[in-house]
Amino acid sequence: MNRKIQLLSLLLSLTFLSLLLFQPLLIDDIQDEMSDQAFLAIVKNDHKSFEDFLNRGGKLETYVSMPQRKKSLAQLLVEYERVDLINLAAKRQKVFQPDEQEMRSIWETTVTKNNSELYQAIRRLNPKEKIKNRRVGKEHRNLLQYASSKCSFNLIKNLELEGLTWDEKDKTGATSLSLATKNNCRPALSYWKNRGAMDSIKSNKDLSVSELTKSIQKTDAPTKQVVQLAGKVPDFYKKRSIPKESYNRLELVEPAERPGESIQTAEYSEFSD
Repeated sequence: MNRKIQLLSLLLSLTFLSLLLFQPLLIDDIQDEMSDQAFLAIVKNDHKSFEDFLNRGGKLETYVSMPQRKKSLAQLLVEYERVDLINLAAKRQKVFQPDEQEMRSIWETTVTKNNSELYQAIRRLNPKEKIKNRRVGKEHRNLLQYASSKCSFNLIKNLELEGLTWDEKDKTGATSLSLATKNNCRPALSYWKNRGAMDSIKSNKDLSVSELTKSIQKTDAPTKQVVQLAGKVPDFYKKRSIPKESYNRLELVEPAERPGESIQTAEYSEFSD
């Protein structure tokens, strides 16, 4: 009888020890499965699957391994401009706390997309962010300056509502107005011209009147449409899950590879005094 008790005790001890040893592996497998679920939901814009991920306690701060570097699910949502999925996450995930480097990357990508709805969605996701204090890029620019350097004119009104102004200088002395001029961002220049910014240009030392006038009066033809369509439709669009041993993350993540989508630039008429 005592021998049976000893064997049973030994068996229970071994079982407990095995659970301790393999529990981290099991947790990692579960987390990998959840991140793959969310990753595929983002690529396919699958609302139901993404909502299921959130209901299971999934977080946007979760990182997915890429060939070049890891990216958070939040970063991928921005790259694919999944506004509805971001809004869904903003309602379900009470706290969004990525590390500083990742948050800076998210804002840089958001501004580059020149999408006002995307900007507002990220703002709802992170409402405590102090936009006036946010600095991005190598030049340590505020978001309005960065938007001007990328000609992301659709975000100007959003950023001005945050308290940013065209005449604030970065560490090189450049302003949003001068950056828009140097990058020939005519929609931004037209907006600020109508807002009376040109009346103050004489007191702005980093941008000459002649440089601004030359940019405004330039008679280049309007930018023509450039459409890029992806070729082959990746097999993962036909699958509900991604076998770890067979899929190529690089093929999945690149937005440029998505079939049937295009990037369109608007045409703008010439400036008039």
